Amino acid sequence: MFSRITILILLLCNLPPCAIAGTVQLPKTGQTTSYAAGDDGDLERGVAWPSPRFTVSGDCVTDNLTGLMWTKNGNMLGAGGFLTWQGALDYVATTVNSGAGTCGHSDWRLPNVIELESLVNAGQANSADWLNGQGFANVQADWYWSSSTYAGSTDHAWIVVIWGGYVNFIGKYDYYSVWPVRAGQSGSLPTAWIVGTSSYFNTLQGAHDSAVDGNTIEAEAAVFPPGGLTVSKSLTLKGGYDSSFASNSGYTTLQGILTIQSGSLTVENLIIM
Repeated sequence: MFSRITILILLLCNLPPCAIAGTVQLPKTGQTTSYAAGDDGDLERGVAWPSPRFTVSGDCVTDNLTGLMWTKNGNMLGAGGFLTWQGALDYVATTVNSGAGTCGHSDWRLPNVIELESLVNAGQANSADWLNGQGFANVQADWYWSSSTYAGSTDHAWIVVIWGGYVNFIGKYDYYSVWPVRAGQSGSLPTAWIVGTSSYFNTLQGAHDSAVDGNTIEAEAAVFPPGGLTVSKSLTLKGGYDSSFASNSGYTTLQGILTIQSGSLTVENLIIM
């Protein structure tokens, strides 16, 4: 994936406005050893991982690749602590989000199955051990509940074993581990700002609308709320920043369609989905 692309308005896009449908830019798996020509380790396709991949902040860890924040403790229930699927949902909603919340946030939830899978490193024999060496603690080589129900039998839900990345569905009455997650790195919503100003926004469209030709917009390494982006001026959009906008080591995700009505947009470290 190119980290920098320039999108220029074309004459054909004047009538009607042109739309670029977003596509999911999947990350690399982490596998770098090749076992056969043309395999994953040989080609290493996907979005490159930022370095560092994870940033520890108190009792929480932010994944600089996805923008997701996880509790540092991968086993908040302690030894032998397992819950049913509904119990896991209730535990996050009531205990993890109680009082001032965890790490000052009260918008924690049970991750979906794709979010859980994003933590698996295909280049490691045991992703739990790898994660514990990346700043997490007590990550279990065991099954974790996702919030995703199995559509083929709605009394079952998807689970992921962090040890080897195995995915399966199991009855919601069974007992498994819980690992809370939240989106964004600061506050309940990600932030973008117009460089050189004191203007901050929780949507990329809001930042665009307040900018003028030639401005640069910087955005946090997080997933911005759905809505897409309609461009009508010439701007630069740089994604992947930390919450202080002091460093850039990740990707910003735009949910929706990027529509260019006029002008041009130069982007860096942006994923459209």
